[in-house]
Amino acid sequence: MKAKRIIPIVILIFIYIIAIKDTITLYHISGAEFSIFVSYLKPELLPYVALFELLILFFPVALSTIVTLYKSYKQSPPLKLPFNDIVMISVSPPILAIINNYISGIFIYSAFILFYSFIMTALASWTFFAGEEYLNPSKTDLENKKIELENKRMIEGLITFIIEIDSFRLPVIMGVGPYSLKIRLTSLSKQEQKYLFARRNQEIYQKIQEKIDPFLQEGIYSNLINPDPNEYFLRYSLRFNRNYQRMINLKNDSHYKRFRFTQIDSGFSFISYIAISLFVIIILAKFMSLYVNINQNNLFILIISSFILIYLFFTFISTRRRRIAGEKYKNDLRLVVQDLIDYGIKLIKENDLDLDLSIKLRHNDYRGLIYEKNGKNDYVACFEN
Repeated sequence: MKAKRIIPIVILIFIYIIAIKDTITLYHISGAEFSIFVSYLKPELLPYVALFELLILFFPVALSTIVTLYKSYKQSPPLKLPFNDIVMISVSPPILAIINNYISGIFIYSAFILFYSFIMTALASWTFFAGEEYLNPSKTDLENKKIELENKRMIEGLITFIIEIDSFRLPVIMGVGPYSLKIRLTSLSKQEQKYLFARRNQEIYQKIQEKIDPFLQEGIYSNLINPDPNEYFLRYSLRFNRNYQRMINLKNDSHYKRFRFTQIDSGFSFISYIAISLFVIIILAKFMSLYVNINQNNLFILIISSFILIYLFFTFISTRRRRIAGEKYKNDLRLVVQDLIDYGIKLIKENDLDLDLSIKLRHNDYRGLIYEKNGKNDYVACFEN
């Protein structure tokens, strides 16, 4: 063993000894006796302190460790991790255990962190002794790999657009936003891929954007900007979204014109929903205080009912707006999706791509796809070879 590795190992062992010793001590005495900080806190606050530690300290460390080990163990045998990475993986959890002993004094949490630490240290150390250092690819291989990866990401962006626009078609998804939670998460995770597709295929993207814009204006965006006199109720379908208002002010910006559809959101921001709900709660609480004494139970019922009723109200008007626009532009939406599918098939053939990418759709009336039905309005499709 090289001499320069001995010092980090000695320090790591020393930290483990302190963490284990303090945790064992904490098992025999209360947290208030162990730590002056804990003694100043009310016992009912300690679980919240531990939860704060879990979210702010433990989760980021654990996520980084798990991602690193996952990348290593994807290879067979595993990729040999650098010595410094193993030390960082091994030293972080016992330090968190020491912090917890003095901050919240909860034995179970410290014991869990130490158990987790032993598992992660063993997995990381195993890669050092049994793993292999894979040869670095040549410059040509790296360039080909980069091109292949970019093409794949571009197709993923196209597929995301297909999934999003398909979800606008009837029957519309019930909710404040136009997407289901699954589609929303997919869209958020593929923002870079969507921009990549838009930048590299501006002609088809602008064509799609122009075709989809009338539906977006009537079905997603605020009718306060251009109210339809034939839809009286829609005049009250408010859209409080500062991001969209900012984009409206940038309509003359070339970037806005080129890539506006990639920025489409739920049509109603979460922060705005909270702000409106709190405003209503304050008004109702002030009104109720004139007639009744507001206790904790009444305030709790007021808060919960306000959040639920306001959400249901905006769900109703947003869903109705999308349903009316979806009926009006049902053929246009289907043709836009079909154009994107045809273009995707063309890209795959031109670039000779061998991709195994699935497309989750709510309809199965598009050409060029092979479908597998999972349920009502639930299909998994892939491009025909």
